[in-house]
Amino acid sequence: MFQLSTTAERKEKRFKDRQGRDRIIKARPSKKGILPMGESTIWEKVRRGEFPKPIKISPRITCWRKSDIIKWLESKQ
Repeated sequence: MFQLSTTAERKEKRFKDRQGRDRIIKARPSKKGILPMGESTIWEKVRRGEFPKPIKISPRITCWRKSDIIKWLESKQ
């Protein structure tokens, strides 16, 4: 998923939670993936049947066939 999706830059955020504790959300650099959409959009399209189904190669690892992605991209042009 890391190389497939695109994410926007996120700046560091500091705030206090309800208990008054200091919290920090770490900064994240922007990332240009193969597709111009984020991870949640890709998963939503998979659920709706608008994107190729992934292959589960272990309980924590999911991937897509390169040929499936290429066919999907060609069908969108």
